[in-house]
Amino acid sequence: MISKIRSSLNDMQAKKITMLKAKADLAYYTEIESVDDEQAAGAFVYYNPKTMQTVTIQKPTLKQALKEVAKKNKLTLQDSDLGFMITEDRSGDWVNVSNYRTSIKKTNEYGYETNETMQVYHAGTVGQTYANIMNQQRRDCLARYLDYAVTLYTQKGYDRAVVDRAVEKELYKQWADTGEYQSALAIGAESKGTIRGMIAYMGYVEGMPAAVINQLDELVGSSEEGALNGQFAQYVKQYEGINDRELSQRRALQVHQWQLKKQQLQDKRLTGTVW
Repeated sequence: MISKIRSSLNDMQAKKITMLKAKADLAYYTEIESVDDEQAAGAFVYYNPKTMQTVTIQKPTLKQALKEVAKKNKLTLQDSDLGFMITEDRSGDWVNVSNYRTSIKKTNEYGYETNETMQVYHAGTVGQTYANIMNQQRRDCLARYLDYAVTLYTQKGYDRAVVDRAVEKELYKQWADTGEYQSALAIGAESKGTIRGMIAYMGYVEGMPAAVINQLDELVGSSEEGALNGQFAQYVKQYEGINDRELSQRRALQVHQWQLKKQQLQDKRLTGTVW
């Protein structure tokens, strides 16, 4: 009888340890206490009844956690990607992530909730919110940039073909992150950021306005991403690309040159002028 009781207690103890370890693993990403201050990152502490010692799991900062999640998904998250993440209200493109903290009850070392509360960041929730805000700001910036490009040939006298090629070159550099042309495979076409950059570049090349490019951009990473290729193809048919526009321009120039040459030949016959 005693051996059975001891066996049952050992089983319960093992389950308790497993539960506390699982809670610690969860807290690592869902109960983050600091954005980038490692000294204030805090720790999750639980008591191991088997060793009769406490176990301390150091928590990451929010930025560290987001980098770890990205790495696990074979993505690279740079410090610059998180550069607009702050903890105060500030005008401009900054994102105050303190607005997305949640209040939870603290857990004691035995895994039970206490009456004390704390403000924490959930890496998944805050990270996705930050990404959504930054993507929208990027789309707004693209719209302003393309609107400005239009004014160059409608108001300031620049040739449209020259402006188009300058914008194309700039968008390509942002997409490929290099001034040198290379294959999509070398760039990393499976990256969501790369796909968004490619949409902006190829969309402009195919003559799509900013509103359409941003509409396609919003499909990336959404439940409707599967419709992206089809919608892009439809818009390609709908708009005149810069290559097509240049071709039409060259044809019009050739026609004009031929008409001019024809007129000169007619004038030569009429006047006998030697050209």
